[in-house]
Amino acid sequence: MLGSTILDVGIGVVLVFLLLSFIATAVREAIESGMKSRAIYLERGIRELLADPSGTGMAKSFYEHPVISSLYRGSFSAYQGKIGLRGRGLPTYIPAKNFAEAIIDLAIRGPVQHEYAASQVAADSSVSALRANITRLKNPNVIRAVLTAADHSEGDLSKVRDNLQAWYDGSMDRVSGWYKRATQFWLFGIGLALAVIFNINTFRIADGLWRDKALREAIATRAEALARDTVFQRKLLDTAYRTQDLKQETAALGAVNLPIGWSLAARTELRARSTAGAGSFISFWLSALLGYIFTALAVTLGAPFWFDVLNKFMVIRSTVKPHEKSPEEASEDRQKPSKPESPPASPPVAQAGAPVQTPPALQPVPPAPIPATPGVPAFMPHQWIPSVSNDPNAGVL
Repeated sequence: MLGSTILDVGIGVVLVFLLLSFIATAVREAIESGMKSRAIYLERGIRELLADPSGTGMAKSFYEHPVISSLYRGSFSAYQGKIGLRGRGLPTYIPAKNFAEAIIDLAIRGPVQHEYAASQVAADSSVSALRANITRLKNPNVIRAVLTAADHSEGDLSKVRDNLQAWYDGSMDRVSGWYKRATQFWLFGIGLALAVIFNINTFRIADGLWRDKALREAIATRAEALARDTVFQRKLLDTAYRTQDLKQETAALGAVNLPIGWSLAARTELRARSTAGAGSFISFWLSALLGYIFTALAVTLGAPFWFDVLNKFMVIRSTVKPHEKSPEEASEDRQKPSKPESPPASPPVAQAGAPVQTPPALQPVPPAPIPATPGVPAFMPHQWIPSVSNDPNAGVL
């Protein structure tokens, strides 16, 4: 029973983390749509990959190449700060194939500025042409990388393209790490703000679930329905969060009837602590702050993570609950009923004029014969020898 209580408390806490993480991620995506930080991180990674920190050389030629410039609107402008709105017109994603095509074309033809110059360059797309015109890149680091890709191509330009794509993908893994760390910082800040605004204290929620059995059952039912909701699963996979989804999940968080929010009871407790003294007031806010921080840290793990945890908890609950409701089955030996003993046979009733027959079980059993002693005859005569005393009963047989 204690194990199921702890399990239900954990399900309730995980449900709050799931809904709050979904809301925080939606808020983060709304901020990202204005900041375009993905494009900023991508542009920074391209500049480092092409060894052009200022963004005025190789990186500028790359972004202005027709294969790349078709992915965004406006002109290229290198972003030099950490956070800002510049670069919002740049692409948030560049396919590896486009990257390789642009680098190979820049190496063979160079940065062409007008139509007449483009027509003067021979269209020889081969590894030998790539090696012959490699100096058009005017960047020692990129030249070295392209020549390395050509050395492992066995004279096949398609293998050069594949090697350049692998070089680009490896660099983009690093850029993805930058963006994920930045996103976790954003989620922590958003989660902390939501926890303070809506008074979402993890420890207070767990305590309320522990004390209220009806609340635990209601939350477990709500969590089971959410775990089977295919529409919600599609929302988790879709990064384009809509305002309608955000409103729905916010309403769902408020409908779980958990001890969250600045309700009348919470405000009354806060006033009582403030009037009780500075020590009580400070201890209240310290415990609340720890609960808020714990909630914010849980939000940084993301909604998909907590959805997987919720599914695992529901699987465990589905196996624990039936085991508690039904008694433990006995072994087969205990389940097999013993054969009832047959009642003793009643003696037959004698009819008038008929002799009474005694059952075989009640007939007297004759004594077994005493075996004869070897060397002693079967019959010997007996003689009474009287005693010398006057007692007639005394003697020896």
